[in-house]
Amino acid sequence: MPVGLALGLLAAFAWGLVDVTAAIATRRVGSLRALVGTQLVSIGVLAALVVARPDLLGPDPSAGVVSGLPLGLLAAACYVAYFTALRLGPLSIVSPVIVAYGGLTVVLAVVFRGEQLTGAQAAGAVIATGGVVLAGLTFEAGARRVPRIVGPGVVAAVLTLVGFAVLTILMATPIRDHGWLPVVIGSRIGNNAAVLGLLL
Repeated sequence: MPVGLALGLLAAFAWGLVDVTAAIATRRVGSLRALVGTQLVSIGVLAALVVARPDLLGPDPSAGVVSGLPLGLLAAACYVAYFTALRLGPLSIVSPVIVAYGGLTVVLAVVFRGEQLTGAQAAGAVIATGGVVLAGLTFEAGARRVPRIVGPGVVAAVLTLVGFAVLTILMATPIRDHGWLPVVIGSRIGNNAAVLGLLL
């Protein structure tokens, strides 16, 4: 199995685990407090990674950190929507809708980055994303079966989907230029500053 595919499957498993635990946390302490807690933990994990693997910072980590700072502000908005979706919506619906950001990322990569897809890849992205979006709709009974969004949690999930897709596209170039660790550190610093400001 290719390393990229294995890491993608591991990430999917991790996202599923995070969704369940975050949904429980947000319903106990609220969206913003859960977000602040997870972001503070992530800073600790990144600090430990820097100590263990300083070589991952590259020759000029400051440039990567600076490029990640504004992305952290967008990430903060995405995570507020994410935790709100998990708090308000049924997890069985909002979680798959959020994860469908991968399909939108594919579209944005083709449109804005000029990436090429095979027919099967394009069909897979459309089918996966379309199916998940349909899960977030309900159809009213009656002569005209008009689709309606299941609830406010799904609205927050759709905002998260769009935000994560845009964020993924925006992070691609800085990560290729500076390495993933400094960009993620900068993003987390911006993210934490924004959510701590909101909490205060």
